[in-house]
Amino acid sequence: MSDLADFLLARIAEDERVARDADPSPWTARKATSSTLVGSAMVLGIVAATDAVHGEYLLRYQPSRVLAECESKRHLVGQLDDDLLRLLVPPYADHPDCRQEWRP
Repeated sequence: MSDLADFLLARIAEDERVARDADPSPWTARKATSSTLVGSAMVLGIVAATDAVHGEYLLRYQPSRVLAECESKRHLVGQLDDDLLRLLVPPYADHPDCRQEWRP
């Protein structure tokens, strides 16, 4: 396996860990108030957002979806060569371990 594949698998594992640590129950949305935004935008499966657009975004990327995307990406890493793996790098381009030559 290449260094690029190892880098991507490590980032996918980080995303997966964060998703698994989040509340696994289906999330619901409500309008945020100053008291709901203390410390975190997500409290016990309730997504607090200042407007409908942010609420929809947060609901769309709840843990179950992130875990499914991690699984798909992990399969891709095992099937693609480095030229195509570079297409998976942009979401992780700001990570300190990302090498300039890996960026598409």
